[in-house]
Amino acid sequence: MTPKEAFKVGFMHKCAADGLTPEQTMERIRHAKFMMKAAQTPILSDLVSAGGTAMKWGIPLALLAPPVAGLGAGYTLAKMRDETFDKDEAMKKEEIAEYQRAVEKLRRLRDRQMRGM
Repeated sequence: MTPKEAFKVGFMHKCAADGLTPEQTMERIRHAKFMMKAAQTPILSDLVSAGGTAMKWGIPLALLAPPVAGLGAGYTLAKMRDETFDKDEAMKKEEIAEYQRAVEKLRRLRDRQMRGM
């Protein structure tokens, strides 16, 4: 017996167990056929396919969206500021800062010596 024939036999046994008349059984068969055709319509299969595609691509894209947005915002902000690094200018700033630290150290040393006298 094929699976299709086994289904038909099982369906008829179920109708008999439910105590259906031949007319009610035929109505249930028509309803079952209608439901089978409705399940095979392209609209339903397209929705299922679209749902599968959304699940396949939607979740990874949703997980990647915040980091990508952050990178884009950071890049845009950096371009808006458009500050370029000048090695000579950085060396001058560091040299000035070092002189200021040395002057401050000398002032503290002088103040300690003045208090000790």
